[in-house]
Amino acid sequence: MLTLKTNIEELKKSRSQLPIIDNELDINIKELSNKVETQILSFRIKNSEVVKTTISENILKIKDIISNIEYLSQLTQIYSTDIYLQTENLIELLQDDEKDKFKDELKNTISSRITEI
Repeated sequence: MLTLKTNIEELKKSRSQLPIIDNELDINIKELSNKVETQILSFRIKNSEVVKTTISENILKIKDIISNIEYLSQLTQIYSTDIYLQTENLIELLQDDEKDKFKDELKNTISSRITEI
């Protein structure tokens, strides 16, 4: 859903670049955008606790993975792992205050390991 939302936003931006006036297209894009936003909000409300739990579990797994890394060059590979990318995507589903909290926790997890190395 987040990817779809991003694609719709890009469509809106590119649509504003076109000098062709098509009110029906603009209305459809706006309606689609509203429906996607509604679905995302509904998902956030219904699954907030599950998402938070999964994020916390993923951060623990990331800590475990990076604890075995000895070299800084290897540590940067964590950013391309599936678990890291999944965690980032899940964080985006949260409300802003919770999103910031988990982003900081994820960042601090990796930063602390960088400091240790």
